[in-house]
Amino acid sequence: MRIIGVVCLSLASVVMLTGCDHITALKGSLQLKELGPADAAELAGMSFDPGAKVTVRGRVTTLFFGEPGATGMMIVHTADEAQQYAFSTSSTKELAGQGFSRFSVGPGEEVMVTGVTTRDGKKLRGFTAARADSISKADGKKLYDRPIN
Repeated sequence: MRIIGVVCLSLASVVMLTGCDHITALKGSLQLKELGPADAAELAGMSFDPGAKVTVRGRVTTLFFGEPGATGMMIVHTADEAQQYAFSTSSTKELAGQGFSRFSVGPGEEVMVTGVTTRDGKKLRGFTAARADSISKADGKKLYDRPIN
């Protein structure tokens, strides 16, 4: 019998899998943190192009809520796994004001995200960097709309 060890540390949750020949199968059943708080801060500081609109339908693999006042981040993989997006969201306070919390969407759940990509097409550790302007569940239930400033 093989043992799988899971160790969680602070907000960035580190997941360690040992002695496992079936890592691909496990990826579908576990939320593996792909990016962390420092990446969310870097993403929030990027410049986005209002003319570079994107609509992505895919599965959530990571949802990061920063400390109050800090922006969050959502990682979405398209159904065919051809594209991976890191979406910057509004601050935790703004998300909560619309009823969006860590219980609103879970790992593996399908969402539709509309937004814009970065001005220069910059990637964040291999992920297409983008800003989420609207997030909906697969059934069409609206979870979030970015406030217009």
